[in-house]
Amino acid sequence: MQLKGKGLLYLIGISVLISIVFIACNKKPTASNDFAEIDKDLPISTDGSGNDTVTSATLSEANNIDSPVVVVSGDKLIIAYGEGNNIKYRTSGDGGKSFSTAIDLSLSAQYPYIFFDGSKVSVMVTKNGGKTGVSTKVISEINGTFQLNNNGAYEISGKSEAGLSGVVGVGGSAAGGVGSVIEAEKYFGKKTTIRTAAGAGIGIGNTRQIPLSEVNGTTYLILEAKLLTAPHSGWGWDLKANSKQTKGNDDVIKIAKDGSIFKTSEIAEKSESYSITANGKITGITSSPTVGNNTKDASIATDGKGNIYTLTIEDGGLKFRKFGTSISSSADGLKK
Repeated sequence: MQLKGKGLLYLIGISVLISIVFIACNKKPTASNDFAEIDKDLPISTDGSGNDTVTSATLSEANNIDSPVVVVSGDKLIIAYGEGNNIKYRTSGDGGKSFSTAIDLSLSAQYPYIFFDGSKVSVMVTKNGGKTGVSTKVISEINGTFQLNNNGAYEISGKSEAGLSGVVGVGGSAAGGVGSVIEAEKYFGKKTTIRTAAGAGIGIGNTRQIPLSEVNGTTYLILEAKLLTAPHSGWGWDLKANSKQTKGNDDVIKIAKDGSIFKTSEIAEKSESYSITANGKITGITSSPTVGNNTKDASIATDGKGNIYTLTIEDGGLKFRKFGTSISSSADGLKK
């Protein structure tokens, strides 16, 4: 009887161990989730009423956030930002009423520059800190489809990332073969450190354009996408004619929707007739509100339906806001 009792105890012990191992193997940690899901733990608040309503959410409280970007197409939003030396993103399919969990967009990259039409996503990122060299991809291009997944959240599906494809340059300025590394020396005339802007990608006519700035230098230029000819197919990037210009040492160059150039020392970002400065002041609204508390960097977008979206780095972290163009109150951090 005693032996039988011990055998039964051993059997129970083994069963418990198997159960623990099974649970551990099937419970993936949150950080390793392959797919985005709606972030049900994210507090989203609504303050004010009528034209003075402000929707807001603190998306991250990390102290190493940079390069906030918000892009909008209808009710679909992509929020992207740098965290450390990686780029993360969140999505919303209902105009900011809910958001997905944060997932990685690109590792060892900075300064997301996002083209978004509601279905296709194309993001230019600066890799390896922007340092150039023969074997270093300075600018990478990420392509994917904005798609609803089985977890009820949108994500960039079918995502692929590769070095920027170049074509033979305008005016004899070569960019390397298709699919090859684009070297800064071929555009800037020297080995230097460059970066793309962070913000909403701009299409002028039938071309997409990317502003590249020399870091701690005085040169910037514009690359534009061109349809390749045989034997190649698809799009390639090349220097826009007469686009090489000078800038301030610390300026990063951006492009407005009308094709005009502006500097981040003057404006953080433009969207339609509205703009936001790095300290959060919004122009184009009668009340000229200021967003946030001690705002350090900012992005702005509009949806064509009378709504403005801002993403700011400020005291308390990375903050999202949505409000109407006729707002006049100081609700939730908007100050007249």
